[in-house]
Amino acid sequence: MPDGLVFRDGAVLNFLEDVEIQDDGSVKIARYSYHYQRRDGYFFRYDRVRLSVAQERDEPEYHLHAHLEDIRYPTH
Repeated sequence: MPDGLVFRDGAVLNFLEDVEIQDDGSVKIARYSYHYQRRDGYFFRYDRVRLSVAQERDEPEYHLHAHLEDIRYPTH
């Protein structure tokens, strides 16, 4: 059985968040990934990677993958 939230049609939503508590008590989401995939293979995923990783990979820090793994569309 796949990890994540499984929908009635067999689609799956996986998500992860790395949360940091700041010295002032505020919360910062340092990294996230929300990945939705249907049984037919179609998927989309919103990611935020650490800035150093984004620079190393030459990709946007905040981005969307949509069915093609190599294409990353910048988001907010």
